[in-house]
Amino acid sequence: MEKHDVFNILGISNREDSYIDLVKYLFDNWSYFKIRFCNMIAGANVDDFILETRKTINVPGGKNNIRKKIAPDMILYSKKQNLITLIESKIYAEEGYRQTDDYSESESIINQSLELPTASFQNHKYITLDGDTPSSTSFFPLKWANVIFECCKDYDNISDSRTKLLVGDLYTRASEYSSLQQPKEDESYADYMRNRKRWITPFRLNKKFMEALCKDFLLDKKYSFESTYSHNMSGRQYLYIISKNSWQNGDINDETKVNLNNYNIHIESNWLEGYDWIKTAVHFETNPYITQNKLNKKSAELQNNYRSLRQTFKECFNNKIQNIDWKVQNYDLSIAVCYQETKISFADYKHWYEKQVGSIITIIDETINEILL
Repeated sequence: MEKHDVFNILGISNREDSYIDLVKYLFDNWSYFKIRFCNMIAGANVDDFILETRKTINVPGGKNNIRKKIAPDMILYSKKQNLITLIESKIYAEEGYRQTDDYSESESIINQSLELPTASFQNHKYITLDGDTPSSTSFFPLKWANVIFECCKDYDNISDSRTKLLVGDLYTRASEYSSLQQPKEDESYADYMRNRKRWITPFRLNKKFMEALCKDFLLDKKYSFESTYSHNMSGRQYLYIISKNSWQNGDINDETKVNLNNYNIHIESNWLEGYDWIKTAVHFETNPYITQNKLNKKSAELQNNYRSLRQTFKECFNNKIQNIDWKVQNYDLSIAVCYQETKISFADYKHWYEKQVGSIITIIDETINEILL
C-alpha cells in the first residue's frame, strides 16, 4: 500500500495556504521553531515577534503599484526592534506579475496598517522550492527545504503527537524534494516523469530534466532560462524557454516608438501531459507578449511595422533551415518546430537536443544580425 501523509489524506497537499497555516501554528506553539525562524528570517530574535499571515492591506492608487490590495503570505514584526520583514511563499504557483515589487513599494502603507509608522524594513524573504529570484531586489530568495531543515530539525522532540506527525510529513516532503536527482543516462523522459510525488510535481520534474539537458550545453551566462506550465484545450503542458537579451527588443505597449523594431525570439520546449513526444519550437512574438486580439487594437502603423518585420525575419530564417531537421511553421507565435519521442534515453535525447538546438541558435543569431541589427 502506498504511504500517504496527512496532507494527502486531508486533500490539502496542493493548497499552498496549508503550509503557511502550519508555519503560523508552529510559530505560536513551538518555541524552538519560533527562535530559529526569527533568526533565519529577520536575523534577530526577541520575545515580542509577531507573525501575521495573509493580512489584506488596501493600497491607494499609484503610478507604480498595479494592485489595489496586497496580502503578503506572512509579515514578521517586532515593536521592540521596530522591525518589519515581509515573507512571500511559492510552492506550486509562480510569482504574480511584479508581486514583490508591489509589496516593496507599499512599505509606508504596511507601516500604517501595523501601527508601526517608523519601523524599518529589512531582510524580506521570498521562499520557494528552488530558491527562485523574485522581481524585487528587496526580497532575498530562500529554499523551503533549508527553512524546514533549520527550523524543524528537532521535531522528534515535539510532545504533541499530532503536531509531530504533521511536521514529520512536512520534513519528508522537503527531504524528498532536496534529494531529487537529475535523470540517469539510460532513463527516458517518460520514465523520469513517473517520479512524481508530493512536492515532486510534473512541473518540477520537467524543469529538472531540461536543466540537465542545458547545464553543460549552454553554460554561457548570456542565456536565460524559464520553466513554466499552462493549460490549453488539450490539457496541461510543461514548458522550458531559452532566450537571451539580443533576442528581445522594444516594448509593444509604448506606442511613442512605433518605428522601433519590436520582437521577442525564444526557443520553447513543451510536453503536453499524456503525449509521447516533446515539441521544441522557435517563437517570434511581440515584446512583451500580447495576444493577437490585443495587437489588433494597437495603431495601424505599429501593427504593420511589427508584422512586416516578422515576415521579413521569417523569410530569411526559413531559407537557412532547409537542410536541417527543423520544419517551417506559419502560426502566430511559432515559426519552426521539431519533435522527439519521450521514450528515448536521456543520453540519446541530450545528443539530439544539443544538435538541434545548437544549429537553430546559430541560425537565429545569423538572421538577427542580417535583418534586425
